[in-house]
Amino acid sequence: MKMWILNDYNHLKYSFFKDLINDYSKEKGVNIELDIKSRETLWNDIFAFFEHPDEKLADIIEIPHQWTSLVTKLGLSLPIDLIFEDCETLKIFDFLKKGMVFESTQRFFSIPIYFEIPALYYRKDMLSKVIRCEIS
Repeated sequence: MKMWILNDYNHLKYSFFKDLINDYSKEKGVNIELDIKSRETLWNDIFAFFEHPDEKLADIIEIPHQWTSLVTKLGLSLPIDLIFEDCETLKIFDFLKKGMVFESTQRFFSIPIYFEIPALYYRKDMLSKVIRCEIS
């Protein structure tokens, strides 16, 4: 079994997945190969599959949630309700559910494992000096 996860700054994610894989492998006797991918290598590996379908994709792939519709349109994902009987009982924020569904089907094709809210903080007086424009 193969699992691909995205590289990012959260080192705890790697530890979590390593521990999870080790525990699952011991319990089920399944060998799981974990690969860490950048967004670029993940994208390239997904599309390389169409040129070389004999090279199997990973069984579990962490994707940016914005890719859910595209990956589903390409036929590379299955509805989550094939795994979870009642996805509606999952306690997930409504705004995250938008990225989980495929267009207007209302079927979930991905589950968020974590989310972050990037932000930019700045000092208005300092930024105005650097970019030489008025900031309101």
